[in-house]
Amino acid sequence: MAGGLKSACGMVVAALAFCALPARAAEPQLALDLPIDLGVTGFGFLLGGSATLFEEELSHAPCAGLCDRSEIAIGLDRSVVGNHSVAARSWSDGLITGLTVAPLLLVAVDHGWQSGDARDALLTDAVLLAETASVNLALNTVVKHAVGRKRPLTYDGSWSEDDRSSADASLSFYSGHSATAFAMATATSRIFMIRHPDSDWVLPLWLGSEALAATTAVLRVEAGKHFWSDVAVGALVGSAVGYLVPELHLREHQTGSVARVAPMVVDDGGALVFSLR
Repeated sequence: MAGGLKSACGMVVAALAFCALPARAAEPQLALDLPIDLGVTGFGFLLGGSATLFEEELSHAPCAGLCDRSEIAIGLDRSVVGNHSVAARSWSDGLITGLTVAPLLLVAVDHGWQSGDARDALLTDAVLLAETASVNLALNTVVKHAVGRKRPLTYDGSWSEDDRSSADASLSFYSGHSATAFAMATATSRIFMIRHPDSDWVLPLWLGSEALAATTAVLRVEAGKHFWSDVAVGALVGSAVGYLVPELHLREHQTGSVARVAPMVVDDGGALVFSLR
């Protein structure tokens, strides 16, 4: 009776000691649910494309002549009226193209030369970047057409009447270029950080990509296409999308083997139980 009780107590002690040992470290990994992710991506691009096709029908009425500058509530925004840099517009278009294409090239270089799991990682990262661009486009499209804010150029007589009365002239808030630049820069940096948390390139990639995104935003202001508040909100929304899309795909992946040692009381004394998994 006493021996049985002692053995039972030993098993309890062993179980408690076993459970008290720290669990294996969890390594964060990115994982897709392809039907959902491809559906979200397709819907976002479809929404953005449809709005472009029906831009004239969705546009807000232009001002009769020049818009009234007194309608601009923020003083800093009023300082933008008069900006009309063709070079800034061209450079901002070039940067947004680069910030959209470069992330795909980065993940291709990062994973494409390998095989097996690395090829799966390439597909995952490419889909996440596409989904980031799609979600960002959908949000920007809805807000732009709902708000209908006039661009700075509609207050500036140096722009042609066609520019000031176009459907695009009422799509100032918030800046799509700024949002896209920050979304892609943030998503790229976050994905790389998850894949290579100890890499020396993590900080340079964050700083470099965000600097290019900020440059894109400033150029849109210099071009007379957006107010400062447009690009600031675009930067915030884009950064949030770029961070959250990869973050929502994080899964804890248990890696490596684990060894555990626990004490056990037996009839003739004590023992240690060793397990390897």
